[in-house]
Amino acid sequence: MGHVAATPTIDRAAAVRRALRTLVARHGLHGASMSAVAKEAGVATGTAYVHYESKEQLMFAAYLELKREMGLAAIEGVDMSGTPHDRFIQLWMGIYRFLAHEPERAQFMLQIESSPYARAAHEMGMALADDPIMAQASAPDAFGMLAPLDLDVLYELAFGPAIRRAASAAVAAPRKSRSTETDVLAIAEACWRAVTVP
Repeated sequence: MGHVAATPTIDRAAAVRRALRTLVARHGLHGASMSAVAKEAGVATGTAYVHYESKEQLMFAAYLELKREMGLAAIEGVDMSGTPHDRFIQLWMGIYRFLAHEPERAQFMLQIESSPYARAAHEMGMALADDPIMAQASAPDAFGMLAPLDLDVLYELAFGPAIRRAASAAVAAPRKSRSTETDVLAIAEACWRAVTVP
């Protein structure tokens, strides 16, 4: 009897989330209907609705997944024995590099974080028990250094520039040079000063 090759299992829910991120990054939230997302994912529209009851539910799932991936990638480069300042800079640079590697991810985050859904998305992200970015912000030696601002404001001041700078890589003219490491580090330092008390 001949050997039958196993058919690889396709994670259709993941394909739908990726398709939404791609379409939102390219065309904005209004250019990513459930039927367009399903077509981009290579599934039937009904299949997309099997996994997500609404575009809003799908959007939050895609955002939270990307935010977690970003946090995990960024935290890999952080020396946990460093000072709060050093850890912040390393985390900031990790976020920037993760998003600049595939600027579509940054474009997607900007679309969500500039939409009416931003507050709810931030609240969901901050409520995750194992969010690596929140874990760094709430570390005892760092928490006392943070300015007394709402968490969503701190997040925007701290990491918004990293996201926007990474997103700009997607739309930069081919002849225009990208930010140098020194430029990006200067922005990270400015973000540190913006979120901490002197």
